[in-house]
Order: sequence, then structure tokens, then C-alpha cells
Amino acid sequence: MKMQTTCLNIPDSHAHSFELKQFVSKAFQWLYAAYERKRQRNALLKLDDRMLSDIGVNRAEADNEGSKPFWKE
Repeated sequence: MKMQTTCLNIPDSHAHSFELKQFVSKAFQWLYAAYERKRQRNALLKLDDRMLSDIGVNRAEADNEGSKPFWKE
């Protein structure tokens, strides 16, 4: 009995495993990016006005960015 193969020449029995690994990898990448956004936004909210001025951001901009949910870029 011959197994069918995908365009990547991966046997069908392994194709689903490959797709699952890709999905899990992308999910972890997204989770890490979301975590980093939240961490950086929290750090931005902790800066005082002088520090914000040093990076060219005013308090309203910092509050606006810092209040965004983690899933929004």
C-alpha cells in the first residue's frame, strides 16, 4: 500500500503533525509578541514626564498607548 504525499513530499501521516507544529509555533510567537507588548506598555506607563520627554512622547500619548489591550498592535 503506497502512502500519498503532500507537495513537500511529506507522507500524509506526518503532514498533520507538521501542520500542528507550524500552528503551535505561530501560536507561541503570537503569545510572546503579545506578552512583550503588554510588558513594554506597562513600562511606558511607569515613566515620569521627564523620561517621556526624553523619548519624545507626551503623557497623553503614553496613556493612550499604555491603555491598549495586549492583543492590539
